[in-house]
Amino acid sequence: MNTQPVDFDYILDSLMLEESEPNYRALTRWIEQYPQFKQELSEFFAQWAIQAERLEEPEIDAERLSNLAVSHALDILHRREKNPQPTKRDTARTLLKAIAAVGISAEKMAANVRLDLKFVKKLDLRRLTELPGHLFEVLGEQLEAPAEAVRSMIAGGPPLRNAAAQFKAKQRPLPTTETFLDAVRNSTLSDEDKAYWIRIVENEKRSSK
Repeated sequence: MNTQPVDFDYILDSLMLEESEPNYRALTRWIEQYPQFKQELSEFFAQWAIQAERLEEPEIDAERLSNLAVSHALDILHRREKNPQPTKRDTARTLLKAIAAVGISAEKMAANVRLDLKFVKKLDLRRLTELPGHLFEVLGEQLEAPAEAVRSMIAGGPPLRNAAAQFKAKQRPLPTTETFLDAVRNSTLSDEDKAYWIRIVENEKRSSK
């Protein structure tokens, strides 16, 4: 249990890096760790669960969500926990779902392609632009999918808002996108992995001229 002063936004950011989907066990674990934010965490998981139930709608109606009882949303969490829906490789619409479909962790996938979990999260939310072709190829090898299928997951359409961003949207602007190269340079990747991806990007730029 952590009772030290801490910013709730920091908790949300940490939560989204550690959890891939909303479930009741995760909720109780975070409440045990931060009991002073029990109400806020319950509301956040409720909103996240409803967002997950409505994958076809990228934008969530905040007014409607605010009118739904938290108890109803928690019921969704219980139902999802008892009756998990199978994830199929051919119907996965996001990178994280595709990773789950092949049966490995996001952390392992990231390590296999010389990135980290934070990068995978950004790719899943389409927050990175100017992605190198090599990235689609290596992810495709890991996912046993064509490079073009990977491209549609992480480079097709506008950036998505994750549950934490949706929850905090009324408080401040959403984070902006950044180029893949800038993300590499500003990341906590090892110097060797940074140099690897910088070299890939620069080589592709030279070959495209």
